[in-house]
Amino acid sequence: MKRIAVSVSVVLLTVGACADDDEAEGTVSTDRIPIILDYSPTVSDSGALLYLASHPGVDLLAVTLPGTGEADCEPGVRATAALLAAAGREGVPIGCSEPATPQDRDWPQAWRDDSNGLADELSAPQVDVEDAVDLMTARLTDADRPVTIVAVGPLTNPARVLADDPTLAAKVERFVVMGGAVDTAGNVEASPDAEWNLWIDPVAAQQVLGSGIAVTLVGLDATNAVPLTERLIARIGALDTPAARAEHGLLDRRSDIPGLYLWDELAAMAAVLPGVVRTEALSITVDSDGVTRRGDDGVTIDVALGSDADAAMDEFVRVLNGGVVPQVATLTADEIDYMIAMGELQSAQSAAMSDLFTRLDPGDGLDGVRAFVDGFFTSADVLATGLAAIEVPAALRDQHERYRLAVEAVVDQRSTLLAALDDMTGDAEAALNALEPLIEGPLEQLSTACQELEDYSFQRGGPRPCAAATAG
Repeated sequence: MKRIAVSVSVVLLTVGACADDDEAEGTVSTDRIPIILDYSPTVSDSGALLYLASHPGVDLLAVTLPGTGEADCEPGVRATAALLAAAGREGVPIGCSEPATPQDRDWPQAWRDDSNGLADELSAPQVDVEDAVDLMTARLTDADRPVTIVAVGPLTNPARVLADDPTLAAKVERFVVMGGAVDTAGNVEASPDAEWNLWIDPVAAQQVLGSGIAVTLVGLDATNAVPLTERLIARIGALDTPAARAEHGLLDRRSDIPGLYLWDELAAMAAVLPGVVRTEALSITVDSDGVTRRGDDGVTIDVALGSDADAAMDEFVRVLNGGVVPQVATLTADEIDYMIAMGELQSAQSAAMSDLFTRLDPGDGLDGVRAFVDGFFTSADVLATGLAAIEVPAALRDQHERYRLAVEAVVDQRSTLLAALDDMTGDAEAALNALEPLIEGPLEQLSTACQELEDYSFQRGGPRPCAAATAG
């Protein structure tokens, strides 16, 4: 499947390259796929926007935000404008609509705060807010051929558009929806079988799926196969296009990587490159809790039940990189040996630190604290000695030397911390609390200095040589 997906993407890239980028706003190119993106700027939604806005085979007619989404209209529209600018698509119109009626379901406040904060992260300017329903209606009305609506949030906006003017259904080629969990568990605590987008506004989901318009549902069954990994973030971080830099900046600020997936990015890719997902035509119902189930009394739609994770990640990187999948260098035999040796050094240092923490007992008083501090710097000194003795491949000598010097700089702080301990009075717990910020600084130095080696290895499919460098 991966070879097929890559072949299709090359065709789309070639076709898109021939399109006229100076077409009048609102017109539909005969060569590119006309798309309206309905989304709310979260980290995953933002990746979907950057992908579609960067793809030469996409004619992005508008970006609309539902008031039922995670971001409020004002910061959401500002963030959207900044993301479009990063992709060189400043002219794409943006709209946002407040809920028509009060909603009895909402996103966790921490998620809303994070989404609203994207505008400030991106240094987004103030922009006017257009009504999303009016904008989507106008774009569909003016379209020369049916439009694909990629909806990666609650389906409030398209449901309202179709309710206001059912004749516009003829202007929609297909909905590609990120939502649902058919044969897998959901992710909503209040409704464990539901997925968030459909749970927030199940009535809108029922209306869109029952509209008679073709639907491709890209839910958790498919997105669970494409987790956002540190290795993918490293790949994106190695790219040098404005869109890739914007995407990496957003991803790099998040610390909860294990819980993130390419939810909305995968739906956006499926709209352009269907081969990244495996679909089946299924009869699906959506209940009042937003739960998607198989059932003979449902609506037949295409449901993505799996995905090609490698093809999806390559496609995402390719488009963010301006249409080229960067050659991924592999580690040489010498570099592999070096990374293995580095890992052994770091593991030994980590084990020493772990032993120190295990033996640390505040009941031992200041003498115990002194032994802990002395042991900390002894382990750092052993690491520095090992770094000086290790055989370093030519391509890594500069990075290795910077790391070695950083470790030596940590070792040089030994006398300063021991002197600070000599001046302390009171119990061991107070001494440890006072020393904690002094030790955190050196640990941060080690982590920062070793990141160059980490990135080098990660970008070449290698191990994480520095993962244990600051363990404890």
